Parts: sequence; structure tokens; C-alpha cells
Amino acid sequence: MPSDLLTACRQAWDDVLNLGEVHGYRNAQATVLAPTGCLVGDSLVSTSRGLVRLRTLGDPVGSKWQELDVEVATDDGPRQATQFYVNGFEQVVSIETDRGYRIQGTATHRIKVVDSEGNWVWRRFAEIKKEDRVPLMLNGLVGEPQEVELPPLGDLYWTADFRTHVPRRMTAELAEFVGYFMGDGSLHAKGLRLCVAKGDDDVVERLVDLGAALFGLDASITQKKGYTEVAFNSVPLAVWWEACGFAKLPPSAEHSGKGWHAHIPDSVLHTNDREIYAAFIRGLFEADGTTSNGYVSWSTVTESFSRDVQSLLLALGFVTTRKVDLPSTNWGANDRFVLRLLNVAAAERYLHEIDFMSVRKAASLWQGDHRQASRQDHIPLSRAKVDELAPENDSLRKTMLMSLARRGDVSRRSAAALLERTADPELEQALGFYYDTVTTVEMLDDQPTFDISVPDNVTYVANGFVSHNTISFMMDCDTTGVEPDFSLVKSKKLVGGGEITIVNKSVPMALEKLGYAPTEVEEIVAFVDERNTVVGAPFVKAEHYPVFDCAVGDRAIHYTGHTKMMGAVQPFISGAISKTVNLPETVTVDEVAKLFSDSWKLGVKAIAIYRDNCKVAQPLSG
Repeated sequence: MPSDLLTACRQAWDDVLNLGEVHGYRNAQATVLAPTGCLVGDSLVSTSRGLVRLRTLGDPVGSKWQELDVEVATDDGPRQATQFYVNGFEQVVSIETDRGYRIQGTATHRIKVVDSEGNWVWRRFAEIKKEDRVPLMLNGLVGEPQEVELPPLGDLYWTADFRTHVPRRMTAELAEFVGYFMGDGSLHAKGLRLCVAKGDDDVVERLVDLGAALFGLDASITQKKGYTEVAFNSVPLAVWWEACGFAKLPPSAEHSGKGWHAHIPDSVLHTNDREIYAAFIRGLFEADGTTSNGYVSWSTVTESFSRDVQSLLLALGFVTTRKVDLPSTNWGANDRFVLRLLNVAAAERYLHEIDFMSVRKAASLWQGDHRQASRQDHIPLSRAKVDELAPENDSLRKTMLMSLARRGDVSRRSAAALLERTADPELEQALGFYYDTVTTVEMLDDQPTFDISVPDNVTYVANGFVSHNTISFMMDCDTTGVEPDFSLVKSKKLVGGGEITIVNKSVPMALEKLGYAPTEVEEIVAFVDERNTVVGAPFVKAEHYPVFDCAVGDRAIHYTGHTKMMGAVQPFISGAISKTVNLPETVTVDEVAKLFSDSWKLGVKAIAIYRDNCKVAQPLSG
């Protein structure tokens, strides 16, 4: 920037500050209302930073609104989230689907459901009912893989261990090893121990190779009754393992002994890397998974772990069914939470994208093509869409029409075949989701709740559900930017329902500056509150009326005044001005055309218009 221009800018800024000191600052205060509901902090949000717990996107004990700069997945592609919202403690509604997917939030929070006509609509948690159908996003990752650094190995020279080394970032190999540990491993003071099913020598070999490559350690292999123990003895490794967050968690602060809870470490979740996610699942399912009749299943005694793994698999495009088995002698006194791939059609893709360590488990998976392999997976598609895309006398069309008549939707298999023929974007969008049915809606106790703001399309994906974001609304801020006051008194319709009235704080400030006494100001403000005008108010002089002119009302600023102000400011702004020009309901087409022409002549780069009462429900009214 030229030095003379920089000097002029600084002088102008100083002049503005001096004027503010004399006359007061307008729009200096802002508070926020969040009427659209919030979610619990452990909700997994699909972001460009990976699958991130909602509460970690900001300071959970910080200010109400916090700046945020991250991309999030939405049902209309990635969008920018700009703020993190701390709602505090509030009663929570828990919604769970037939396949076991769950989302928890306040009663006013909303998610998208599919109505009886196949349309996607927003519905509050308080309005969700059993049998409501919800779309769950498949392959919901956004952005590029992230490198997640890990702490260095501690300088524990007193151990006389000079062999151990550790990776400084999360890798697929380390994620696979950590996954196996979470499934069938334990941490001890002297190192790590992993258990391998008897006869799975290829798994033992894989773990030995991983230990040597990752940590520079030779494994100690011991044959036990019914299994093989693979141990990596290193005190520095044990300390580092815990420092990385790879240790299992105690169920309570006072807990000791067995029964520690497995989890997905944040260093895995934050990689946003399909390869690393798949490697973690591969290790985990090898340790604790089974294959039976072509299905892949996995179980754990930790409920939160089962839900996180289910969400992780959904983000990789794998739908699972979650069930709870009652305690048995093999699992002690705890419930067992079981995940199973939705159908055997997923087996081939599982082998290709995730796989097992052992040949034994991989060989037992069902592979090949069969009509019944894709059952329990249907897409809501309208008859009109089938008529549009599928030609007459086509066998696929007949199959889809029969399915529509019988159950009101079509199989994913048929919809995918139709997409291959047509490349229809609407059909492609529909196939990006799994459609599940709500089975339980339950009120819970108060919990800390949070949300984010996504201004572009007010949407983000949490636990696979298409979730509505919190809308912030500035109050005590009568106007912003190149904008006259909309009205002396405004009412705001809230997205979550209801309405609030906003009285401009600039009215009493202006009256005071004009020399009216405090008692006079009080009476005038009461008059304005009731009638939304200063015309006819007690004590107000007629020559002061123009001070209170607004965008609408009986003393509305003519709409050409808006464009002239924009034209005056535009030379000092490199981009376009975000500004709506308010037009009366009686404006004609020719007048609108002239407005655009005049704006162009004034050098205005962009303009938006709004004709009064052109919508049934206006977002803002005077």
C-alpha cells in the first residue's frame, strides 16, 4: 500500500474513534440467541479435521460463542462452520434407530427425516416418533487426510533400554496395531501384551513384524492354553503408549483391576484418513471379530466404544446392525454389544477395503453376487423419478415398480443399476445415504450440550444424521454495515418456533443526544414500543422526525437512498457489498429494472432486493 494512502487510512480511523468518543458507538454490543437446539458433546462430527467429538471443536467451558474455521460434511457437500456454541446443561432427548444408530440432543434440535411422500424435511427431536425414517450419510468424510503428530519417546535412561524407538505420527501400521490392542491387548508396567487365537500363526507373524518396524523390539512369544501371547517388553514403550492416549480407560476414577474400556484414540479419529481408519478396524476386528455365514461381526463390553466404531464404519460406507446380548458366562456380568455388517453383499467390499490379518477369517467370508445379498437396504424413490429414468418395458423398471407398490421404495441394488445407466444427480444423492427407522425416543437427564454454526446451509452431519445447526442472531445491534435501521421496533421469527421483539437501543440514545429530558425519553420510548413510530409521540419535534427514518414504516427511506449510499461506499471496498434494498409492496417491474440500472451506473458491484410481503412468513418484520 502506498505510504500516503496508508497515512490517510490511519488518520480516517483515528477520526472515527474520536467521533465515537464524543457521540457514542453504535452497534457496540452484541448478544446471541440460539433457538434451534444443540447436541451432546460426544457426538461425532464429520469435519476436515477428521471425525471429531463436538465438544472438542471449541472450549467446552469457554464463552457462549467461539470462532471456528473448519469444513463439515452436509447433505449438500462440504460447508464451512464458522462458530462453536456452548449451550450449557439442558434436558436431552435420545433417538435410536432400528440398526442401533443414536443421536442425542435438546428437544428443539432438528434432524432431517423422510416424510411419507419421500421428501426430506426438518423435524425437532420433540416431534420425532417411532417409525420415522431418517437418512444416515455414507462415506461422510470431507477434506484431505491430516498428519497427526505423536509425542517423542521419554528419556528414561535409568531403564537401560536403548533399543526402543517410536513413530512420531499416526500411520496405518500403527493404527492397525492399536486396533488389535483395543480388541485383545493389555498394558502393563513393563510393556504390551497381545493375545492371538490358537492356530493363527499369520496373525502372530504380522504382530511381530509390526512391533519390530514400529518400535524396534523383538516380540516375546508364549504359548498359553487356547491362545498365543505376543509381548513387547519395554518400559519406555509403556510410558509412551499411555502418553499417546492408546491405553484403555478406567470405567471410573476409583476403578482397579480388569474391565478397562477400549476406545478409538483421538489420534486415529483426527487423521481424517480412510486408510488409517480401515487399518484400525482391521486390527480391531481381527482381535475381537468373527465371521459366520458370510457375515462380519464384532463385539465389545463397552457401549460407547461400540457406538463410535459403528459411526466410524458408517463414515467408511459400511452399515452395521447393533444389538445387545445379555450377560453370559464368557463375558462376565456385562452386556455384550455386537455389531454386524448389514448384509453379506458388504463382505467383498470389506475384504477389498479393510480385510483381516488372518487368512482364516478372510476365507470364511461370503463372496460373489446374489440377489438376496443386498437385502434390508432400500432407497425412497418416487414413481415420478422411476418414470423419468427407467424406459417402458424395461425389466429393471418392472422390478422397481413392483417394489414401490409392495413397500413404497426400491432396493439399493436396483437404484444403483439405474444410476449406472442414467448418471442422474438426484439419484446419486439418494444413494449416498442409508435409510433407517426410528425405534426409540427417550427423555434423559440434563447434559452439557453444544452446537456449531454453518451459515451456508445450516446443516452438518453428526453420528451420520443430517443435523440442523444453531443460528446466531445479533441483538442490541440495530443495524450492521451499510444499512439503515430496518424499523424502530422489530420482531424476529425463530427457526425453532416462537417470536421475539427487538426494540432499537439507538432510539433512547438519539433522543438523549437531541436534548430530551430523561422523563421525556421514557414516555417517547413507551410510545414507540406501542406504535413503532415517533410521529405523534409526545414532546418530539417535527424537525427531528427524519433522525428516526428507517427502511420500512410510515417514514421509510426511499429505496433509491439505499443504492446511493452503496454507491458512495463502493469505491472504498474491493468486493461487493452485502446489502438488501427494501422495496414497497407496490413497486412495479419497471421500477425494479430501473433500480438495477441505476445501481450499475453508480458502480455498485452487486445488489439484492426484497419486496415487502412477498413471502407468507417474513424472517424480519417491523
